[in-house]
Order: sequence, then structure tokens, then C-alpha cells
Amino acid sequence: MTTIRTYPLAEGGAPHSMIELLAALRTPLHILFDDRIRAPRGRRRALLLRRLLLGLELLCKLEEQLLLPALRDSAPAAAAPVAWAQQEIELLRDAALLTGRSVAGNRELALALLQRVFGLHCARVDGLLALKSAAAVDWARLEVDVRAWLDRWRAEVQSAGEVEDEDRDPVGLPPR
Repeated sequence: MTTIRTYPLAEGGAPHSMIELLAALRTPLHILFDDRIRAPRGRRRALLLRRLLLGLELLCKLEEQLLLPALRDSAPAAAAPVAWAQQEIELLRDAALLTGRSVAGNRELALALLQRVFGLHCARVDGLLALKSAAAVDWARLEVDVRAWLDRWRAEVQSAGEVEDEDRDPVGLPPR
């Protein structure tokens, strides 16, 4: 069973509302990892894996497109740790792809790797949020943006079953 950890904030780090928002996004993913591992083989297990991979992609997009740029721009000292977090996102995506495409015998190993990388990445992002330089981020604006993206993605998932690919179809441009 996954232990959901919280990390204390350093004075001047991200506000609790943003931490709670991230926790609300991460907690279901931790639960999906556990549910997927315990589920018997079959449709339910496949559905849990699809939900898990979609949830991870949504969180990666939020961090990559909103959170990490805001943290990187908040202070030059945050640039190196943010770069590591961005590389971890690529590793998460690679591990998710491997998990989704693996044959059944290898899928559990790939899933365990994905879960471990996800845990390490969450700890790194929490560390970034606790930096004193994070106080320079416009957290109110960032939270509004995060909630707006979540609402848009929720609608996309409900209508299409997935989130559109911004590389193929950038936000703000007509669909191709």
C-alpha cells in the first residue's frame, strides 16, 4: 500500500491552498496505483491502468506548463531543481508509455518503476514548493490558471475520453 506523505513547508513557501490542490490531484493517483495492483486480472484492472495513466499525464501537463515555469521564474536559484523536475516528467512519461505497452508479465515491473518515479517526483516538487524563493510566485493567479485548466481537461475527458494533445492542437487555436 502506498503511503501518502505530506512535506512541511518552509517559511515563505507555497500557500496551503496550492499544496492542498496538488494533494487533491496526487491522492487519487496514489490510490489508483494501489487499486490497480490489488485488482484481479480483467477489465477492471485495465480500466484502472487507463485512469492512472491519464491522471499522471494530466498532472505532468499541469506541472510542465504552469507550476514549474512559475517556480523557475520566481528565482534563479530554483532553475536547477526545476530542470530536474522537468526531466523527471519526461521519465514519468516514458515509464507510463512502457507500462501501457508492456506485455502482462512485464507490466507489473513497469508499473512498480512508474510508482517509484512518481513518488520521488512528488517529493522533488514538494521541495520546490517549500523554497523561500517560491514566495515570489503569484500563487493566486497560478491557482486560478490551474483550476481553469483542470475544468477544461475535465470537459475534454468527459466528451472525448482523453485530453487533446497541445503539440498537435495548441490551446487557443482552432482544432486541426
